[in-house]
Formats: sequence, structure tokens, C-alpha cells
Amino acid sequence: RCVRVAFRRGAFRTNPRPGSGKMAKIARHWKRHLVKYITKIDARWTSWKVKEPASCFETLRQLASPRNQYTNPKMAINQSTVLHEVPPTIRITMVDGHEIDYKDCRDYKATEILENVYEYALDLDRKYEEEGKNINDSI
Repeated sequence: RCVRVAFRRGAFRTNPRPGSGKMAKIARHWKRHLVKYITKIDARWTSWKVKEPASCFETLRQLASPRNQYTNPKMAINQSTVLHEVPPTIRITMVDGHEIDYKDCRDYKATEILENVYEYALDLDRKYEEEGKNINDSI
């Protein structure tokens, strides 16, 4: 069975069972709104590895989509592929200066990384709303 999540009306549809490995479904318009809280994305992986940087690449692909770049044009995206062997890393900087940093993405799925990013952005959205601020004013 799915459990209803009451973070914010319309944001999360349902939350799968804990430990199932599936991310809560987030409405598309909420994803676009939550991306506004991201200021910078730094991703780095080894270019000749195929399997290891999959989660890092997929996270970057979803966050750097044209839809999200249109929503947040000030979001800086830095992607670097290197020839020497480094673990795939991704660092996401939020509006308040907080960094969500995964120094080694091999052990994480892209859905887990995105879920952490969206949860933190939802907390920021709640804080902005309590303070009477609007994220659209800063973009």
C-alpha cells in the first residue's frame, strides 16, 4: 500500500513503502518550482567509465533539462569529464548556500539524490513562505 504524504498540498502524490527504492512521485509543476532553489550544479566523472557514473549523469540530465533551464535561467551547470580515474561526484548548491554533496555517487541511485534535493528545496520553500518571501523575485 502507498502512504499519503502531507508535506504540501499537490507536491507529492504518494509515497511508496519505505525501503522499496522508489521515489515519491512529485508533480511536474512542483519539480519546476523546486528547481528554482538550485543555484549551481557541479558534476564530475571519468569519461571512459560507463556504469559507475550512471547515477551522476542521470541526476545531471534531469536537473539540467531545457525545461528546468527555462524555469531557472540563473542556474549554473558545470560538467567536467576527466581522463584520470576519479569517483563520480555531484555537488548541488542551493539558494541559501547549503551544498548537497555526493563525493562518490556509485553507491546511490539517481532517484535517491533527486529525492534529497527536492526534499531540501521543499523545506526551503516552506521557510520562504513563512518569511513572506517569494523565490520568483530573486530569479
